Amino acid sequence: MKIGILTFHRTINYGSELQAMGVYEVLKEHFPNDQVEIIDYNPVHGPLKEALVALYPKSLYWLIGGMKYFLQFHRYVQNVMPISKERIFTNNFNKATSFINKQNYDVIFVGSDTVFEYKKGLESFVPAPPNVFWLPKEIKCKKIGFAVSADKTKLDYFSEEQRLWAGECVNGFDYIGSRDDYTKEVLKFVGLNDFSKVCRVPDPTFYLKIKKTAVRDKLGSLGVDVDKPILGIHVGDDRFSKVVTDHYRAKGYMIVAPRYNKFADISLAPHINPDEWAEVYRYFDLTITDRFHGTIFCLKNNAPFVSVDEVAQYGDEKTKKYSLLEMFGLLDNLYRYESENFNLEEFLELCKYAENPALYELVDETLDSLKAELDRFILSAKDRIGI
Repeated sequence: MKIGILTFHRTINYGSELQAMGVYEVLKEHFPNDQVEIIDYNPVHGPLKEALVALYPKSLYWLIGGMKYFLQFHRYVQNVMPISKERIFTNNFNKATSFINKQNYDVIFVGSDTVFEYKKGLESFVPAPPNVFWLPKEIKCKKIGFAVSADKTKLDYFSEEQRLWAGECVNGFDYIGSRDDYTKEVLKFVGLNDFSKVCRVPDPTFYLKIKKTAVRDKLGSLGVDVDKPILGIHVGDDRFSKVVTDHYRAKGYMIVAPRYNKFADISLAPHINPDEWAEVYRYFDLTITDRFHGTIFCLKNNAPFVSVDEVAQYGDEKTKKYSLLEMFGLLDNLYRYESENFNLEEFLELCKYAENPALYELVDETLDSLKAELDRFILSAKDRIGI
């Protein structure tokens, strides 16, 4: 049997790459004798936009650093990830569906990622619907949604024609694992008829084994002393980042960005690969992150963290980070803030709270439980498609 994984594996984002590897590890565990591969289909403007963002000279440091980061990413995709032999970059719906059909997959697992997200303009990674991530009727195989997400989708973006088309697509799925509650709302909006084939499923990154790497030695070579206090910062909001990093630097912390932050003492993106990035969080005394996978790898490393959501981006919706931390009983580690009215004292109280090791005593137990949920999801998916 030939199994394809359709996801955002060329997003220049280490979390997305490791998420794709998590899907692969789960499937190879359950289909050890079958061919499993990541379909090397790529929309044009998404990877191009990501490349421009990665290479954009945010600072003099990043003129070279951005290129190094891009090359780290490219080498990992080509040398580590199990991608298909054939590749295509296109926004053309007919070309994309034809390409996928020619690969002759028996089953396609779409996800995990925000594959059902609908954004417009430069914010979008994929073409507006119709696109192949919805696994339309033109794609001929069994169809499973694996931890799919519609995070940040605005329902009023859908025209009535697009809504009906998306509804036809999701009604053609054999089984759908949703990563968060908001995605279920989107499925309802587009017209999914049978919610018995929808379940909540954890992000498959939880299945991924963190490799033992040489990242500790690499930190040392970059001048980071892991025996002294370190604040990890991965937040895109400059105003927030500056206030927080100024405070912790004054307290004697070294400020380290797992990716890039112009207020950090060192940004690691040009220097570490995805496997090292997954492990580096264990060396931070506290991580402040607005990233979903940054939060996951804090959990997997049993590392103290505060996860932040800016109200302007999400409004009142339950975000994927909210759903994630709800599963761990750690909703108090999530801080929602307004950039213009950021209360530093209130935030620092939460940071002090989050540094308590007792909060994380049950994390390993929850991780084991989530891995078991992923196993059960695949077993249920196999039943649904008659394997």
